[in-house]
Amino acid sequence: MVRSIVSVVVAVISYLGYYLLLNISSLIAGASPTAIISTLFTALATYGLTTPVLLIMLLVMFVVTFAICFGSKLSINKYTIMEMLKEDR
Repeated sequence: MVRSIVSVVVAVISYLGYYLLLNISSLIAGASPTAIISTLFTALATYGLTTPVLLIMLLVMFVVTFAICFGSKLSINKYTIMEMLKEDR
């Protein structure tokens, strides 16, 4: 679960850092990073990325990463689905 949270946080920070890197000329000109990021969210909102949609996307990223991590542990420990079902949990 911690890996999933960390991966979502790293993905969001990486995207925001990349966006700031794309707008390095604005940063050099004296614009604050928060102003640049707020323009990003304003621009994304015009294309339909509202807060609920963003939260759903982050939740999906979390669930997919969690499923991959959890599934890989199960596949290492068990060989077939029948063996997984026979085990008492």
